[in-house]
Amino acid sequence: MARSSQTVNTLIHGTIVVYNNTNAPVTGLVQGDFTYLMALNGVVNATAITLTEISSGRYDYSFTPTVVGYYHALIRNATYNPRGEQDEFDVQ
Repeated sequence: MARSSQTVNTLIHGTIVVYNNTNAPVTGLVQGDFTYLMALNGVVNATAITLTEISSGRYDYSFTPTVVGYYHALIRNATYNPRGEQDEFDVQ
């Protein structure tokens, strides 16, 4: 989990990688194949996240924070990554 400093009202990007049980990259997933949870200052928040495949098994997610605070993103794929991947962003 990485923590980075960002600026309010500026698009933020993160990357997750999805592998199957033989460690092969999983391609062809779409936004509907993922669930996500966004929290702002420790409280679940409705900030929208967009997910896009960028290369073999690598997926970009992005969102635009509209207020200053501490954001926590958790992205999951129920089949290949049920525990999910998470990032933290300190937005100023």
